[in-house]
Amino acid sequence: RWPEAGHRAAIGSTASIKLGLGMGETFEVEGERWTIVGILDGGGRVYDQEIWVDLDDLGAAANRTTYSTYTLRGESPAAAAALVESVNDSRRFPIRAQSASDFYARTGGMSIWMAALGQFIAIIIAIGAAFGGMNTMYSAVAGRRREIGVLRALGYGRFAVLLAFLLESLAICLVGGLVGLLLGFALSFVPIEVPFLPSSRVVFGPPQALWAMVLALAVGLFGGGLPALQAARLRVVDALR
Repeated sequence: RWPEAGHRAAIGSTASIKLGLGMGETFEVEGERWTIVGILDGGGRVYDQEIWVDLDDLGAAANRTTYSTYTLRGESPAAAAALVESVNDSRRFPIRAQSASDFYARTGGMSIWMAALGQFIAIIIAIGAAFGGMNTMYSAVAGRRREIGVLRALGYGRFAVLLAFLLESLAICLVGGLVGLLLGFALSFVPIEVPFLPSSRVVFGPPQALWAMVLALAVGLFGGGLPALQAARLRVVDALR
């Protein structure tokens, strides 16, 4: 039935499956218990992921008297469009109306922007890590000049020296990538409050793990490539001097 006053709630069909809640069960919000008395079927729309309760009950529990959005249902698409136009043309209320499709398209666009921002930050950090790794590998080459000279004197070619230092850089970044994967996997179990993240959890699966390792190896390749090339170009005489 419809959720009336008295801490009653109606839960969307998708949210019911995700949260494992059904008719007659209770859940806690703002330190108070709510009982599910109905299941919402929004036909696959966003309402299937929502929980509806009495407005006065929720306002009292959350200690709020203001609202961020209002949702109105028109009798037809034409009536809804007319309502949007009427509200936007009116000067009586400091609000802006838009259709549900436009509202959720804007919300979805914001989530895409947040994801792009996260990817941009990750790339910037990766570039910084690559330069840090490059500095470390240059120091390693400088401190092991005699070893490089001995290897060259024993018959090892330039390509073998280059490959040795490059593999060392990739191995270091591979270990760092695995540590990052473990930290990301642990973070995925921690509930966090992130805008436009409906599940309130960080999504971490095989695609994310694969791209993380690709990025880690790319950092190792970029950070170790130039130092390895420098080591390969050292002449035996200069290395043993």
